[in-house]
Amino acid sequence: MGTFEIYQRRAVDLNGVTEPAQRAVALADLRALETEASSAGLNGSERRSLLFTLSSVMINLASDAGSADDVKSGVEWATRLLDDDGSPAVLILQAAYNRANGLAEMFGIEEAAGRQPRVPSSSPAYRLEHLDGLREVRMLYRRVGSDPLTPAGVRGRALCNLGNVLDESGRWAEAYSAYSDALLADPTNGNAAGNIAELLRRRLGRRVDQRGHLAAVYDHYVAMTQSLRERTIELAGVAAADRWDALEPTGSPGHLSHAGDQLDAYQRWIVNHRLALVASVEGLGSDSAQWDTASVAGIVRAADGPVPGIFAALNVLKAEFLVARRLAFRGEQMHAESGGRQHPDDPGLYTDTLDGAFYGEAPALLLLAERSALDVLDKIAVTANEVISANFM
Repeated sequence: MGTFEIYQRRAVDLNGVTEPAQRAVALADLRALETEASSAGLNGSERRSLLFTLSSVMINLASDAGSADDVKSGVEWATRLLDDDGSPAVLILQAAYNRANGLAEMFGIEEAAGRQPRVPSSSPAYRLEHLDGLREVRMLYRRVGSDPLTPAGVRGRALCNLGNVLDESGRWAEAYSAYSDALLADPTNGNAAGNIAELLRRRLGRRVDQRGHLAAVYDHYVAMTQSLRERTIELAGVAAADRWDALEPTGSPGHLSHAGDQLDAYQRWIVNHRLALVASVEGLGSDSAQWDTASVAGIVRAADGPVPGIFAALNVLKAEFLVARRLAFRGEQMHAESGGRQHPDDPGLYTDTLDGAFYGEAPALLLLAERSALDVLDKIAVTANEVISANFM
């Protein structure tokens, strides 16, 4: 066995430490091993591979120990690989995954340390103070999870972790999509299925619309995660598998999805991207021609008073969202149809700017869709502020 193999074996053996009393020793051994290996005369490929292993083990052990300083060391080792021009693309993606895991764990440890007693939920104040750091975590997970060079299992874990980060920030709809993407990348990821089931269980407890649909989807994922117990243990441990096994199905006869008209490209696109304005998680939520049914659940007003302005505001916001959605669909469709060139239906004659820039209706539509979506988000914030100010201050 060569020098490199000996170092790798030592690092992997440390990853097997589970006793809390032994973790501090193992973490110190990892630091010593990193220092020793840095001057051991390994070639570039061996050095990078070993550093990746050390980073992975350090982040895993330090996370279990709740040691933010040791997690930070693992993050620093992963970052060295990201900054190394000689790192191959696949290793860079794996190092990005390690960095994301480490940063997410550091935030979790720090947030827990500053949490008020008997308050188990995530802290909005803490997260607002760390927007840039949490954004980097999400971007790294998305980058790793969407790159075809990443092994399917790693893509699934990255997207599942992305879902966890989103869910902890209260962004449950985006978390659902991330977990679903994780299962598309790795259909054996029982932990992603379990997280979807738990997310939907909480929604059902709030008695929101489409409860029959949500319950049917919940039951589907309960059955899936429980059938994938062994894989869940491999990915997340026995405790996670036991947690998912404890979930009880509802027996709901509700529909899993209203898929819409499968011959209509626009409807298929909306379903695939979950862009219907409805309280469902799959499909259009309704077979009606007007399926975007999101509305104010209820409001109290004087019998002789005017119709509250929130209804008009919601109508405007909904209509503008639908316009942004259609612009995005058409821009994406034109781009796909033209193969990245000017669409044959585009009558414009554009000057070549000699910088590789692409002009035409397709990119303009996508840009306008983005601007329209941002405008809608801005109006939502203004509307919410006015409603809150008028009713709760």
